[in-house]
Amino acid sequence: MHCAHLTAQGYFSGSYNDIEGSLTLADGDHGEVSGSWSGVMNLKRTKHGEKEVLFDSNGAKPSPKLVAPESAQEEKESRRCVRAHTPQLTV
Repeated sequence: MHCAHLTAQGYFSGSYNDIEGSLTLADGDHGEVSGSWSGVMNLKRTKHGEKEVLFDSNGAKPSPKLVAPESAQEEKESRRCVRAHTPQLTV
């Protein structure tokens, strides 16, 4: 991916979690990514002008953690540093 930009709040749209960027695909084509991290991300291919859904978070399930257990982490690694605060977080 050449460039992606995450905005906290869109300057013109006023919406949150926007993403915009450009990328080069494996087949040499280029594309523009647009949408929302918390909604639907679209890919528009420049060669054919096709627009397709790249990712739809509305029906996605959370991925499990793929990190080493806390006991195997160094003293200053993130999970060890925030362990006192994470029980207060709710989803």
